[in-house]
Amino acid sequence: INMRQVFQNPTQALIGIPLLTHQFGYVNILPAYSVLLVCAPAAIMLGLRRPRLLLALSLTLWLVTGIYRLNLPNYPNPGGWFFNPFAWQAIFICGLLVGLSQRQGYRFFPQSRALFWLSVTVLLGILAWKYVPGLGQFLNLQMHHLREAGVPFNLTSHDKTYLSAPRFIHILALGYFLSQLPTVTRMAAHRMASPFRLIGQHGLLIFANGTVLALFCQTLMLAKPEAVWMVWVLPVLGTGALLGIALIAEASRR
Repeated sequence: INMRQVFQNPTQALIGIPLLTHQFGYVNILPAYSVLLVCAPAAIMLGLRRPRLLLALSLTLWLVTGIYRLNLPNYPNPGGWFFNPFAWQAIFICGLLVGLSQRQGYRFFPQSRALFWLSVTVLLGILAWKYVPGLGQFLNLQMHHLREAGVPFNLTSHDKTYLSAPRFIHILALGYFLSQLPTVTRMAAHRMASPFRLIGQHGLLIFANGTVLALFCQTLMLAKPEAVWMVWVLPVLGTGALLGIALIAEASRR
């Protein structure tokens, strides 16, 4: 989980950690999240006044980031951030615009039969890409040819750091598809779903504690590989612990 530098080069690592340039596995989303939170007030102000302009600026930054490989540097390790905030801000902005529009009484991404079936087509195409024998290899080869012809790599790859187009389109299609299903809406509003809503309302707290629990449980499982029961018991205990943390956090608000 990228702890080697802490022991081999502690001075450089201890400089990099507070600067967010030395990132540990499992929590390397947090530096990008921190940058996005710092930028959120300006994004909210623009989103309330000119939401389409905000989306246009966001998508432009995403595209330019991929073309010119813009990223924040790592230190002391070489390379850039695993979750590139210049690219991943596009998902953040899309979610922000959805939330702002709901508070204002409208849908930024409107209900549309055409968009719904387009999202279904995209999702079915992705399933075929993944599971139809030979199709994924063929399509990946075509993307390689496009990349060799000069098409930006974030449009013709599956890269996670730069939020490549296939990944971006996939999450947009899935989110839109689920948002259009009345069954999903009813299930989300059901009384039995209240624990999940509560956990979601304390997302950052749950993520931080969940990461610590995951590392601790992984250590236990590595230390006792013969204890097969851990595979079944620890996830249940961990989920219960996270729900308890969310309940305590909710009670402290009152």
